[in-house]
Amino acid sequence: MSLKINYNVSAMIANNSLKLNDNKLTTSLGKLSSGYKINSAKDDAAGLAISRRMHAQLKGLKAASQDAKDGVSVIEIADGALAEVHDILQRMNELSVKSANGTLVDGDRDAIQQEIAQLGEEIDRIGQTTEYNSQRLFTGEFDLKGYTNDKRVKVDHYSDELMYGSYKNIELGQFKFKENKTGDLLLESYNGSNEKKSVITRPDLDNEEFNVSGDIYHLTFKGDNGDEFTLDIAGLGYRDLIEDAEEKIRANTTLDSATQAAIDAAASEAGYPKPQTYSGGAYRETDLRKATVTVPGSGTDTFTREQEDRIITEYDKDGNKKSVTTYSTIKTTYTDGNNNVITLTEEIEKEETPGYDPIIQTRSSFRELETPNSAKFVTEADMTGYGAMTFQVGANEGQTLDIRFEKLSMETLGFKYQDSDQTKDMSLDMSTADGALKAIDQIKSAIGQISSMRSRLGAYQNRLEHTETNLATSDENMTAAYSRIMDTDMAEEMSNYSNLQIVSQAATSILAQANERPSQMLQLLQ
Repeated sequence: MSLKINYNVSAMIANNSLKLNDNKLTTSLGKLSSGYKINSAKDDAAGLAISRRMHAQLKGLKAASQDAKDGVSVIEIADGALAEVHDILQRMNELSVKSANGTLVDGDRDAIQQEIAQLGEEIDRIGQTTEYNSQRLFTGEFDLKGYTNDKRVKVDHYSDELMYGSYKNIELGQFKFKENKTGDLLLESYNGSNEKKSVITRPDLDNEEFNVSGDIYHLTFKGDNGDEFTLDIAGLGYRDLIEDAEEKIRANTTLDSATQAAIDAAASEAGYPKPQTYSGGAYRETDLRKATVTVPGSGTDTFTREQEDRIITEYDKDGNKKSVTTYSTIKTTYTDGNNNVITLTEEIEKEETPGYDPIIQTRSSFRELETPNSAKFVTEADMTGYGAMTFQVGANEGQTLDIRFEKLSMETLGFKYQDSDQTKDMSLDMSTADGALKAIDQIKSAIGQISSMRSRLGAYQNRLEHTETNLATSDENMTAAYSRIMDTDMAEEMSNYSNLQIVSQAATSILAQANERPSQMLQLLQ
């Protein structure tokens, strides 16, 4: 047995074991007191890195879930406003049907028109004031933006499916518009073709064929694959051309007198007058006359009028003239200095009874506009893909949802004229029975437009609600994964702590005994 007094190696060994065990005991106490398995990088370097990323993801998921809830709130506010507009339009429809009834007098229709005007102002007010967190939803600020290289033409809107980027070779300028029974000047032909198709170069440089439709204010280009965009062409001033032509036609008294003289001098068409038709001794005679006159305007302007009169004369049994009714079809064509051709077709019924003033009733009026080939020009539209309200619905970059809110106003619903000089005259006129009948179709179209807007917002809301549910599920599952990495198994760690505590007590006892060994040297010195 080797006995030494300078260095107590046994005590050093016991002390080192006690220190190591004490460190382990400290670590175990940290896990038990915090509840976390990893309290510092030394506990598990890889686990700490993973857990920190997962923790950031969990915080992001909770924030994204709140974002989705906020998105639902925005849509609920927007849908509530549109629901009120729906109710307003239903009231307008009720009033238009009432105004179209023949039992009403002009004063009644004037009262209806006053209410229509107030309802229209309320629609405009809703469009301007509906907001969330001071952000106005229906002013067009949150619709997809687009631009053209011609200041007269604007991008009105485009579909979500449309490829973003520059669309080239959009041909405009050569059109034919024809008025329908409700007074809308709709596109009849495009670039000289009734097929109304346009081949446009997409951003990926492929050529795509679009079907073209619209009116003098807007043109819609729709592809077979769902691509669609609408251009605002009010700046081209087609309504101004038509109104200017109508004013010049009305002011041209030479044209009126020349036409009347030509009709009066015209011979009956072949086969006329028709044989007399007898009824109870009375009879009638039908005649048909046609005339065409052309008179110059100022500069290179010209006026041409074709008139056809069908004249029905009624006689009593004694051969006395009872009445003369003339059904006139008058087609007036005005060609301006730029070779734009504006045609006004009127059908007029005039009844003359001996001893009474003539009764003249205009039954219908139709307008047409045809622009020349020389008016054609090519524009380019840039569909940016930006502008919609963006919701962050995920914890990572790029996990977003864009929601469009279209502009809401009487103008966008088709109830106001859109001119190049930006005047906004009410086109919803119920002061006459004819205007009320037209209004029924206008309001029907507007109701469909609002329904489409609400349907799209409803689809967005359903998607956001599913997104919120998915985020909650992801949060739950990721929290469980995070817990497996970070949380202490208290039962297992308590067992480990008890074992380390026993070992620590044993090491303390052994260290005490090792410190006593040098004292044994004193017995040898006695």
